Amino acid sequence: MRSRHHLGPILGGLVIGAAILSGCAERPVSVTDTATSAPKIFTARYVCDDGSVLDVRFQGETATVATSTGGTVVLPQRVSGSGFRYADAGHSLRGKGRAANWTVDGTTATTCQDQEPD
Repeated sequence: MRSRHHLGPILGGLVIGAAILSGCAERPVSVTDTATSAPKIFTARYVCDDGSVLDVRFQGETATVATSTGGTVVLPQRVSGSGFRYADAGHSLRGKGRAANWTVDGTTATTCQDQEPD
């Protein structure tokens, strides 16, 4: 009859341990995880080899690109192996670190560098 009595302390310890661990587990919160949190906004100014300037506003899953010629385009985020990529049917902005490539309507990409604010 000993078998019933020696499991009690073991099971009790397991239940208490599980309760402690479940109280410690905390789900990480992403930038857009809660309804009250707006996505963070990042801005950058890219000066390109072809002389163009891109003012980019990164917010959530979009990048709004304002060009020095006066055009503005909103690009959805796309999957990228590393770095970032935003593209639609006619425009592409992809980069890593402070460098980016800007492509319009399938033309050869122009290389751009992020300019630090003065």
